[in-house]
Amino acid sequence: MNKRTKKTKSPSTGRNNSKKSISFMNKLLIVFAVVAILLLAFAITKTLIAKNTPFEVRNMPYDFRVKNNIGFNADTDILHLGGGMLGSTLIRDMSLSSPRDSIVKISFEGDGDLHVSANDFVLLKNESKLLTFSMVVPNLPLGNYSGMVTFKFYPLI
Repeated sequence: MNKRTKKTKSPSTGRNNSKKSISFMNKLLIVFAVVAILLLAFAITKTLIAKNTPFEVRNMPYDFRVKNNIGFNADTDILHLGGGMLGSTLIRDMSLSSPRDSIVKISFEGDGDLHVSANDFVLLKNESKLLTFSMVVPNLPLGNYSGMVTFKFYPLI
């Protein structure tokens, strides 16, 4: 004879007593933990994106001349390095500031091999930093040459 046991239902939940169920508090804790992990992941992602995205990009053209004598250009409309003979060094100073705390990264594109005295540095709000740009006049035909200096300002996090 096959005996069956009668399963009784809990009056408060209507579920079988023989099945274990997760209590309401455990469910609430799991939901809270999942939300907390998602919020933390969002905050970390937002911080990493902000840190790797410049808040300002400034482009400044530069120029120089390869010539048979020494020359200079004191204009401030662009980064004029002046002119010089093959092998001479052209130098130009400029001051850089930022309205907020930032990390500054400088890159170059164009003719010649331009160098800067500091790169990938911290610039505090309203601080001024003197930068020296230099270039040895390359072995190029006499004439005018140019390029672009790019300043990228990243948030200091």
